[in-house]
Amino acid sequence: MKFKHAFSSELFVRRHQLGLTQESVAELAGISTRWYQQIESGRRTPSGRLLLRLCAILRIDARLFYCTVGVDPAQLDWLTLDDPKAS
Repeated sequence: MKFKHAFSSELFVRRHQLGLTQESVAELAGISTRWYQQIESGRRTPSGRLLLRLCAILRIDARLFYCTVGVDPAQLDWLTLDDPKAS
């Protein structure tokens, strides 16, 4: 639960810092605006691949973000920001 709340809060903050709308982030991510709104509000959790896309769009370092919410870095081997579908 800690991760979900922290991630949704970070999405909101970064989106506003970058001057983006929910609609524009959703379009860039290839999802519906409603789906993005549910993720940003913490009602839904994105898949790993979608999480990477959102991090790329909003310029969030996914590895650093996971670590700041208490995830052991050793558990992040699967996470790569070089995933072509993340950009």
